[in-house]
Amino acid sequence: MVSLSPNPLLGLDSTENLYFQGIDPFTMDSNQVYSLASSSEYEAYRPVTTQQDELASFSGFSKLQELNPEVLGWINVYGTNIDYPLVQAKDNEKYLNKDSKGEFAATGAIFLDARNNPKFEDFNTIIYGHHVENGVMFGDVAKFADQEFFDQHRYGSIYYNGVEKGLEIFEMLEVDAYDFNIYDPGIQGEDRQQAYLDHLLSVAMHKRDISLSPSDRIILLSTCFLDVTNGRHIVVAKITDTV
Repeated sequence: MVSLSPNPLLGLDSTENLYFQGIDPFTMDSNQVYSLASSSEYEAYRPVTTQQDELASFSGFSKLQELNPEVLGWINVYGTNIDYPLVQAKDNEKYLNKDSKGEFAATGAIFLDARNNPKFEDFNTIIYGHHVENGVMFGDVAKFADQEFFDQHRYGSIYYNGVEKGLEIFEMLEVDAYDFNIYDPGIQGEDRQQAYLDHLLSVAMHKRDISLSPSDRIILLSTCFLDVTNGRHIVVAKITDTV
C-alpha cells in the first residue's frame, strides 16, 4: 500500500507496516529495529562545530560520506530525537528502506526530496522521514501537534555544504499526502513564493508570528500521520544565520 503522492512514506507503528518493510514482528524484536535507527547510533558521525571537537567530529562526518556519498548534511531539532544525517537520492524511493549508510533498514533515512537542490538554494526544501515509534526518525514530528510542545520547541540547526545554520520553527501542519499545493519543492518566482507562504499560514494547525518573505529559505519536515488516511504531519522552519 504505497502512496503515489510525492511523499510515499509509510509509518511503522503497525504490524502490517512492519511486514511491508520486511520485518517479521514475531521473529524479530521491533525494539531492536528502532534502537538501531535511534539518533544516538549516529552520534559518532555528527558534525560538531566547536573548536575543541572540530577535527574529530568532521572526520567522523567525512567517514560517513565515504561510506555513502549521498550523505549531504545533518539536521537537529532541539529538544527532540530528530538528530540525523541528511541524504538525497535521484528518486524518493531509495531511502524508504535504506539508512544513511546505504544499508537496508526498515526505518529508512531522513532524505531530501529528489527534486530539491542539495545545497539548500531552493526557496522551499522538503525533507522526509518515517514516523516511527519511540521518537525514532521523524517520530517526534507528531509531538508538535500539541500546542504546549510547539510553543516550547522553537529552534534547531542544519548543517550542509560545510556550514551550520539555524532553524526557526514557525508552523505545524496536518495535511493530505496529495496536497500538491504543499508538496511542490523548489518554487520559483517571488509572487508564487509569497502565495506559497500565504497558503502555509492559512492551513496551519499551530503557527507563530515571525518575519517571512520570498527571500527566505524554508524547510518542511514531512512524515505520516497514521490517524488519518493519507495524512501527513509537517513541521515548517526558516533557515537562519543564528544557530
